[in-house]
Amino acid sequence: MASITDLFKKQSASIDLPPGEHEGPIVINHPCVVNGGGATLWTKQGPVLTVVASDVTLKNIRIELTEKADNAVAVNLEGKNIRLEEVEVYGQIQRPEGVSQWDLPRMVDFGSFAADKPNEYCRHVRVATPCRLECEMYGLTVTPTDIKVGDNDIIFSLAPMASNTVVYGSFLLRAADGVIKRIYLSGQAIKGAREFHEIAKQKTVHPAAAKPKTSQVRNGAVLGIVTPPLEPKGNWQTAVKGQRLPLTAVKECLVTLWGDVGSLQIDPYAFQLYANGKTRSDSDLIFFGNPQDRSMGVYQGDKEGKPGIGVCLSSVPPNVHRIVISFAVYDEESRPGNDFSRLRGAQVLLFIDGVPGYKLPLSLGNERVINAMEIYRYKSDWKVNFIGAGFTAGLRKMCEIYGIEVV
Repeated sequence: MASITDLFKKQSASIDLPPGEHEGPIVINHPCVVNGGGATLWTKQGPVLTVVASDVTLKNIRIELTEKADNAVAVNLEGKNIRLEEVEVYGQIQRPEGVSQWDLPRMVDFGSFAADKPNEYCRHVRVATPCRLECEMYGLTVTPTDIKVGDNDIIFSLAPMASNTVVYGSFLLRAADGVIKRIYLSGQAIKGAREFHEIAKQKTVHPAAAKPKTSQVRNGAVLGIVTPPLEPKGNWQTAVKGQRLPLTAVKECLVTLWGDVGSLQIDPYAFQLYANGKTRSDSDLIFFGNPQDRSMGVYQGDKEGKPGIGVCLSSVPPNVHRIVISFAVYDEESRPGNDFSRLRGAQVLLFIDGVPGYKLPLSLGNERVINAMEIYRYKSDWKVNFIGAGFTAGLRKMCEIYGIEVV
């Protein structure tokens, strides 16, 4: 199969990208129409895509910087008459007139909010071009729908939700120039949690005068006092569910689960999967009864007192294609109510070569097992996929999915 760079070297008038992820950088130096078909182009540092030629159309492509993306250029458009249609970009866009000034959160985390009551949140964004906001999540209204150039306050109104309802999804900002920006949302309705009614900060009022004695100001909004869970120490980057990152030049990863566990006992598990997506034997399950595989590539470890799973990438057997890292509540079948609803401030932590790398915030309810992340082979390298999905069926069901017979 031809590489992505080979496709562009053919100078074809129409280029259809194959499905999946494709590592850049890519340079387009001839007029053409590029049909992405939903494919992703990415690099660790930008630009991912540079269009030197004029009369180029880009359609249905996702372009992503995986590191330092907030202010870095992901797409460099040097030519004239360049048309974008359904192009989702994570990063800035450079045109002859300058670099775009988008300032958006990658994720809005509502945390725990009051169940069975309406809740409202406010977040500040800065957009580079007029946008239309689109959100089809059930029970959530986002306003305004028409976003002007510059600074804006966005209000998220959550309808009353039953306790343990998990909110997870995303909304889109569709710009007039064909660019799409995506922001992820997460949170959980909890009985007895704080009820939120944030309001936009008025620019005409001095912040000190606008700050009530019983409130605090965050992100340009007034909200009730909340005692947040302790955060892990270190300089962490926040990941979102579904995000994929390369592990180029990484030697070792350690994945732990952070949070206030109380009396809850949580154990880490790792499944070594082969080309068919299954384990071959019980020895491919790494847990407290089998703390390391024979090659020493996957093992149980810990960091700052938190048990986890370590992966020495160079020692993983070459026929292992994917490593699924999970966390399960111990003795969850014999104790009703023994689930992740009791874990406060849950985050999956990824240490890279011994230092803080990425944290993945979680919104959990009555799940008993979490598929935290997957470390998988991509061509000759490794990548990580942040999953963060919980299952109420428990560890037994997950073992069956991956080919482990539980007796």
